[in-house]
Amino acid sequence: MHVLRAGLLVCLSLCVSSLTPAWGQDLRQALIDSFQAEIQALNTGDLAAAVDPADENIVVYGLYSPFPIEGKDAFEQAVKEYFDSHDSATLRLVYPQYLVAGGTGVAWGHYELTTTPTGGTQELSHGQYMLTYARPAEEWRIISMHFAPLPGS
Repeated sequence: MHVLRAGLLVCLSLCVSSLTPAWGQDLRQALIDSFQAEIQALNTGDLAAAVDPADENIVVYGLYSPFPIEGKDAFEQAVKEYFDSHDSATLRLVYPQYLVAGGTGVAWGHYELTTTPTGGTQELSHGQYMLTYARPAEEWRIISMHFAPLPGS
């Protein structure tokens, strides 16, 4: 009886441990999909899609203001003002990286930003980004964004 119970426990633990990586990969892919959708929304000027995944308490540094932007409403206003002040803006990711640890996800890497201010000439800058996500329910929510232009950009 003890041998049978021990065998069942070993089998059960092997089955559960073999499912964990797939589940983790699903969370990682969902994070990647959410992040890529955010970048697509920013690149196409889709305000609603850019703001939707933001948590109500999001904190944003860089890109939109030299001061922290706190809260979803302030984030929406900053993105709207940014879109309104540019004829075009394209954020290209360079070596994007992703990490999922429990209910937290991080997307980071370098970027190349090509912008044309309204009535201006095209500008190119480079920098680093980091977006932090939380997964309080069934979808990733952006809780923090940080864009840091590299010196000389």
